[in-house]
Amino acid sequence: MRFLLRATVCVCLSGQSFAAPGGHLVEAISDECDTLSPIWSAGLRGLPESLTIQNGMLSIRSVDNGDDPYPSAEDMTSTYSDQLARPLDASEGPSVVTWVWFPPFAEWPTGVNASGFREWLGFRVTAYDADLPLSNGFYFPGIYASTDDAGPCFIARVGDGYGPDITIGRIAVAGWWTLGLSWNAQGRTEYYAAPGRVTLTNEDLLHVTPSYVDPAANRSLDQLIGNFWALRMTYPSTGELSTNWVIDHLRVYVKTPPFLPMTSLELSNGQALLEFTGFSRGFRYLLRRSDDLASWETVEDFVSDGGVATFSEAISSPRFYRMARP
Repeated sequence: MRFLLRATVCVCLSGQSFAAPGGHLVEAISDECDTLSPIWSAGLRGLPESLTIQNGMLSIRSVDNGDDPYPSAEDMTSTYSDQLARPLDASEGPSVVTWVWFPPFAEWPTGVNASGFREWLGFRVTAYDADLPLSNGFYFPGIYASTDDAGPCFIARVGDGYGPDITIGRIAVAGWWTLGLSWNAQGRTEYYAAPGRVTLTNEDLLHVTPSYVDPAANRSLDQLIGNFWALRMTYPSTGELSTNWVIDHLRVYVKTPPFLPMTSLELSNGQALLEFTGFSRGFRYLLRRSDDLASWETVEDFVSDGGVATFSEAISSPRFYRMARP
């Protein structure tokens, strides 16, 4: 016997802006920071020299040792096409969220980097705007944890080129903070921050990239390309490790829900064989079974590569199966 089942999910996005960061987690391009994830590679300026796991969290530190032509600068980047075989489209409503631990203010750096700016940690992304005349359309919006003349603060970078860096909020307390980036219906970057490890809401919005008179100065997201951490340190080098910035996780979300797969079921000689096709690549799925439709047991838990998945087991009485999302 063969049965074909199809689960259909619909979503409607309306209004002038996507909601605060969050939605459906794209696990293949996220990092829980409890190991040194293979999604990361060196950016243009080289990887930080000290990437270590501390109590299940990622410590990002470095010391400039003159091993590349960019003094006092280190980057670690990921590219979604390596894990998903594609970028995220603006129509999917992407957003990025991270938890960052800021050390006591007395431990914050006081020097400036090779460009004359104060030291900072940058939570950034690689984005693409087809109308941008610079850098083949790529730009790099982000939130810097840094200091200005008034003390610790958040600084927004629109994305290099025409738009100036802007102080958008104060860091009143050290410890854990939640940072987020999302994009509104016009493709402008929205910058969020809140103390603690929390779920960001619209109340945590600090800044929205403004529209400039000069069209070339505007950034409107067409695609989200990858994740990006940037570290800028004192120059000339002190020879000491930079401030200990600790990351708990970095998660990428979309508002558009992933597909639930097509399921086929064969029963033969007391054996059940299920085959699933039509997954959304990079998302986590759960195969669950039940004998009574009241209680369900998860028997498979996996992040899909977009291919075919199968499951087989012997059964001697009626049994029900369903594919679900966490």
